[in-house]
Amino acid sequence: MLVQAYGAAIAIIVCSVVLGKAVCALCGGSQRWWAAPAVGYATLIAVTTFAVKLPGTGVTSAIVCGLLVLASVVYLLRRGGLRFPLGDLVVGGAALLGASIPFVANGRVALPGATWDNDLAVHLLVSETLRSSRMERVWGIRTPGGYPLGPHSLVATLGTAADLPLDMVFTGLLMATVVITALVAADVVAKEAMWRRAIVGVLCALTYLAAAYYGEGSFKEPIVAGLLLAFVLHLEQVRARWSQAGPAARCGLVIPAGLLVLGAVNTFSYFGVAWFGATVAVWAVAEAAYRPSQLRGWISVRRLRAAAPWVAGMIVLGVILLLPILGQFETVASIVGASPASTLSFASNNLGNLPGPLSAYEALGLWTFQDFRYVTVTFHQGELCALGLGALGFGFLWSLSRRQLVMPAAVAASAVIYWYVERTQSPYVAAKALVIAAPVVMALGLRALLSRREGDPWGNAVALVVAALVCFFAAESSYLTLHTEPVQAPETARELTALHHRTGDAPILFLGVDDFASWDLRDSPVDSPASSISVSVGGVVPLEGKYSGGALNFESIAPVELDIFPWVITTNTPYAGQAPANFRLIARERLYELWKRTGPTAPFSALAPPGQPGAILDCQTRLGRKLHASRGVANVMATPVVSPGASLEAGETQPITLRLPKGRWELSAQYISYFNLDFRAEGQHWTMPAYLGRNGPWFAVGAVTGRGVNSPVTLKTTVQRPSLLTGLRVTAVSIYSIAATRIPDTRTIVPLKDACGKYVDWYRL
Repeated sequence: MLVQAYGAAIAIIVCSVVLGKAVCALCGGSQRWWAAPAVGYATLIAVTTFAVKLPGTGVTSAIVCGLLVLASVVYLLRRGGLRFPLGDLVVGGAALLGASIPFVANGRVALPGATWDNDLAVHLLVSETLRSSRMERVWGIRTPGGYPLGPHSLVATLGTAADLPLDMVFTGLLMATVVITALVAADVVAKEAMWRRAIVGVLCALTYLAAAYYGEGSFKEPIVAGLLLAFVLHLEQVRARWSQAGPAARCGLVIPAGLLVLGAVNTFSYFGVAWFGATVAVWAVAEAAYRPSQLRGWISVRRLRAAAPWVAGMIVLGVILLLPILGQFETVASIVGASPASTLSFASNNLGNLPGPLSAYEALGLWTFQDFRYVTVTFHQGELCALGLGALGFGFLWSLSRRQLVMPAAVAASAVIYWYVERTQSPYVAAKALVIAAPVVMALGLRALLSRREGDPWGNAVALVVAALVCFFAAESSYLTLHTEPVQAPETARELTALHHRTGDAPILFLGVDDFASWDLRDSPVDSPASSISVSVGGVVPLEGKYSGGALNFESIAPVELDIFPWVITTNTPYAGQAPANFRLIARERLYELWKRTGPTAPFSALAPPGQPGAILDCQTRLGRKLHASRGVANVMATPVVSPGASLEAGETQPITLRLPKGRWELSAQYISYFNLDFRAEGQHWTMPAYLGRNGPWFAVGAVTGRGVNSPVTLKTTVQRPSLLTGLRVTAVSIYSIAATRIPDTRTIVPLKDACGKYVDWYRL
């Protein structure tokens, strides 16, 4: 996994840098263009969006991209421009190390953020359908609702070209976005020493909110944020050359900026244009206020007449480039229109995965809370916000005094967009606006603080001290969120893949609570009734009153719907309803079991509330009296014992007390854990793998001997700590409950009239 993920990241970075250098050299001459890596990245996103729709899908797209990169290499070699300066390697390496913090802290390389934001499960399936016509037929979600699929197309293309699993390619894409943004951001202080460039590059690419979104596996907002910063830097360079350039040269200078906007559009639909358009508008107003005479020269009749053919050509070129995604625009416009709040998904009260609105101060990058979603303002945090606001204000004054207006314009435009979105859209959308603004906000302050002033040693010293404080707290803030972010646990995917080898491509009913199960079993039509991501085929719905976010078992599904599927996967636990007689156990893993249906399912009913295998039949109730008087049978079992669990931090050990009647008992745990979990009792030791699905399922742990309720059994629970970087203050494990069921499992069928007071698994009239 490590080689696959980092190989994918390096491939995207190298191709973006080479392609971006070639495009910028072709359009603007031989100077170093600060935005080049992001221009190449945006070009790859735009090209693959178009190419993956051609016959041959992923293969065709891979060939087109390969030819483009090869042509870029040849062009740069002929010009002598295929060089990778040491400074860029240092900045890129430092950013890659920063992006690796979650993997080191979790002791594995996998998809980040598999708990907080499970949207990646959908993105993986969409990307798989882009490169496979068969997968498109199975899932039918190639272009859901006109959703922009630029990054997905790039992932599908690279996955096809290198024969890589797409979860590793998405992991590489997330890391590549960080590195490419850092390479661009380093040139915010292009003329400064390497160490200054490296600090600015890494802190802008991994500023607090960008790091938090990277850590939860969100890729769209960090991509657009990086492209916006590149757009700002490119405009600053273009402004310096604009007055000496003719119409043809000016159009060439504008092309890289257009490609950056095109990349944002293919990532964020037409909403992505807002930040770029608003930046240009505010910049134009600022330039007009500073230099009204120059503005009059720009809009003279002679200049407009000379530029008209080139402008018309650029408009035609832009339309041609947008043609492949105009259909998506039309679909999005018909559903969303100009306001995301007009849809249910982004309604003004929709929080998404947020518990509440974010604080705008988080965009400053000095926010020393591990979880960006929770806003808890303290005096210490207020001091840091004041420091961040001071750095931002100083950045404005420094830039205005030097008439460098583009970056302040971008920050002002982002502030206006956030002000509007925060008042008219949902907090979920407003959070996106903050993330997109965060790198350019950090860049504005750091440029002023880390740019040397000739002949002003005292000013340099004061600025350096303030810069050291800002950089220290910015780095601490980003580190706090990065080293506590979870990454996907490998055991669930490994087990589901192993079970899938036995099922072939037949339909599967998944009775677990894991949003990534559809991806892990993707070659088959999968129905996952507990999934929160609405990617499921068959439309099976749990019986009314049999599921409320807890565990699922056979009794949660109507028999007629069970008969749709030849295969069923359940969690491996005795604390569950008994499988119907027509299902045969085929395989058992540590977490999951595979069942094969051998015939039609006989009708049955269950008393059990959601998440429990059964319930006591109380014949004093109306239902109990009715069942007692009915002809039929009940499947009864020994009453389980359920004990409360515990919450543990990384490396911590806690005892859990179990009061069990005498006899042998099988323990099952209901838990979520970032890391492997060790249980010890009566000289025995069991290890449970990390599990990052949602709460609900039960998993078998091991067997203990009960000595009576007055002689409790102590179950010592320890959370493994994979690394010194592993966050000590994070709640690494939530053990919700421990259930104990009798050994042996003596479920017996008795007449309903004899089931009163007994623990009933299911009954049949």
